[in-house]
Amino acid sequence: MEQIKYIYSQLTAIVTGLGVPEETAPMVPGFVLLLVLGIILKLLLPERKKPQASKVERKRTPFSVAAAPDPKLMSSSEGRVATRHFDRTDTKLKSQYCYRNNEDYKTCTITSLSLSGLAFLCDETLEKGERVRFIMPCLDKSQDRENFQVAGAIVREKKIKKKQLEYGVQFYHIFSKDQEMLKLLIEKYE
Repeated sequence: MEQIKYIYSQLTAIVTGLGVPEETAPMVPGFVLLLVLGIILKLLLPERKKPQASKVERKRTPFSVAAAPDPKLMSSSEGRVATRHFDRTDTKLKSQYCYRNNEDYKTCTITSLSLSGLAFLCDETLEKGERVRFIMPCLDKSQDRENFQVAGAIVREKKIKKKQLEYGVQFYHIFSKDQEMLKLLIEKYE
């Protein structure tokens, strides 16, 4: 035991002489001993051979869908497969939007709302794929603000009347606080 203490003190003195602070120097010999022990075990233990992958021939089978899509997955208005991640709620929410990062907000009516997007009516012609920002009313009384903003890209366009168009917007990343406030709005209109 005395020999181990002597070796430990000598290693600590060597490490301190190399410039390691005195507070951390006593830990270094322990790490060195673990490293040496690992090397010895690696040398003494036989190396395990990795099992060879089996040489089984794998064949791809062709896959085709002959059946029509499930009617429950079809969108009622356009006869296409629904791609929404969340259910939508019909609304008649008055809001404001700005287009292409302008600060010029215009009035619109949000006709449907979900956690992944919304549909809104406006008189302006907008381009598919462009960025749109909306000011939404905050129903959470614990928040110290009256409104919050959500942003997304225009993904579809539908003509309603001569000058009125309905646009579908898919949201970009929404923060969890804003998502909670969207849930409150959706619950209000359900």
